[in-house]
Amino acid sequence: MAELVFEIWGNEHGSTLLRVGQQSDELRLLEPEPLKLLHTFTACSVHEAFQKNNDFLGFGIWDSGDTPDVMFTDLEAEEQRLYLSKRVTD
Repeated sequence: MAELVFEIWGNEHGSTLLRVGQQSDELRLLEPEPLKLLHTFTACSVHEAFQKNNDFLGFGIWDSGDTPDVMFTDLEAEEQRLYLSKRVTD
């Protein structure tokens, strides 16, 4: 089962959940006010990632409605591992 790395970034205006990757890092850096890394975790599916986000923020059970869960693939995990091996952090 493939796991991906997620980060929760935030400032006094709120927080955002991002799957680690080049596009997420580029979007995060476009924020008008700097964001601080609040928490890092791994998840095997979209639902698990949203629930872990809610757990960290104290929001309780994440309601997915009738949205189907999506499991992450080995290819996605390998692409992320490659990005993480050369990621430049600010």
